[in-house]
Amino acid sequence: MKRLLLISIGIILLLVTACDDDDKGVKLSGTPIRLSGKISGMDNASTETRFRGGAGVGVYIADRIAEQSGDLTGARVRNGKFMQSADGLVGDPLVYWERATRIDVAAYYPYARGGEDTPEAYLFQVAERQDSMLDGLSRYDESDFLWARKSADYQEEHIALSFQHLMSKVIINLKSDAMIPGDMVGSEVNILGMLTSASIDLNTGVVAAVGQPGRVVAIQDDVVKSGFEVAMKVILVPQTVEKGITWLEIKTLGGYSYFYELPESFTFQSSKQVTLDVSIESGECHVTVGEIEDWTETGNPVLGEAVEDLPVFELYDFYNLNGVQGIVIALDETGKHGTLVSLDETIEQWCTDPSLMAQAYSDDPMENLEEVLKCDPTLEYFPAMKWCMDKNKDGISGWYMPALPELKNFWNLLNTDSELINGKILATGVPGAVAIETDPFETDGYFSSTLSFSDNVRTMNFSWFGGISTVLMEQTDYCSVRAFYKF
Repeated sequence: MKRLLLISIGIILLLVTACDDDDKGVKLSGTPIRLSGKISGMDNASTETRFRGGAGVGVYIADRIAEQSGDLTGARVRNGKFMQSADGLVGDPLVYWERATRIDVAAYYPYARGGEDTPEAYLFQVAERQDSMLDGLSRYDESDFLWARKSADYQEEHIALSFQHLMSKVIINLKSDAMIPGDMVGSEVNILGMLTSASIDLNTGVVAAVGQPGRVVAIQDDVVKSGFEVAMKVILVPQTVEKGITWLEIKTLGGYSYFYELPESFTFQSSKQVTLDVSIESGECHVTVGEIEDWTETGNPVLGEAVEDLPVFELYDFYNLNGVQGIVIALDETGKHGTLVSLDETIEQWCTDPSLMAQAYSDDPMENLEEVLKCDPTLEYFPAMKWCMDKNKDGISGWYMPALPELKNFWNLLNTDSELINGKILATGVPGAVAIETDPFETDGYFSSTLSFSDNVRTMNFSWFGGISTVLMEQTDYCSVRAFYKF
């Protein structure tokens, strides 16, 4: 076997706290696609009734290939329920990235079952008694259909979604010329002659009013315009109401009723709000239509109020959940996310046909994977990488062949704690689990996914002179391989 380069590196000592050998029963939810949301027109106080801790958000996810259009046709996640937690919106059950595939995401709130078969015609209905509560939630708030749409490349951070209101909001300011001030206080405001159901295309956010007209009762607003006695607000399905329709009914505590007919046709627009100033003068209802505005985006990203449900890991813990098994070899500052090394390994060639000229020179394993896939989408000519990627099956994704920097960091750990790490691997008792070979006289090292500019494979091994070394090997040489996994 030909070795072109041998770089000796001095021993690098790392201060690593050893883990207790006792089984802590620690489990992790995996490496999910995580979302966060910012919602148009929502102040911080209102978030408790929207993406509160434990709230469900409906999600559709379609993997996007090459220049494929960004629709939801063939979505692999259809109306998946993402739960709000302190770590953002997390799939229940978990949803994972498929390699480094670009995805299209459509999300909506409030979540409801039964919409997975017709995302192009999702049925939604605003509450008719928006001044009431249901199961501790405001029916007004639950009538606010929130929707977001985004394409995203592979990322470990949250995919930030900007939710918008698809319904139409109306604010009604009331006053009267009655002798006794406050005649409008406590009034019931009803909206008449409007369809209360909507068919929503979750791919585009387009809303169409359907069904039969109903009576919608508004709820009192906290903000009252100067010179008016009371303010009401109501959420309606976007639609055009024809001229002459009796649209507004006001019932006072004194038993009086006032009605208003539309003098012209009026269109209530999706994602818009309109303010109406209503004055009762000599028993007649006069309405002034204010400016139609967007529900503007306010507030911070909503990350929820639930207690964080992701456990804290320690270095070298055994990870065993949802078909993924490995030893923790890297952690972030929270201890909740990091990297695993596989319990098993193989000996394979990096490439059986170097003339394919894969441009895998990156320190990013996903970029190297993409370059190799350009040469061979089946990975049949790249057996070492194929072995790593073949671990992604039966709904599992996230295994990959490490690039040089990440593999080198792990070899620094091995240089200090090889007996401990190998002991942890063998202690799992998992069939196929084998120790990592650290004797340079017994192994030619372990492949990374990174090539040198001479198109040889950068490989990590222990040096004959002590410490670790980076060795260049031919692509057709056989060498050991371990897979890595992000959680």
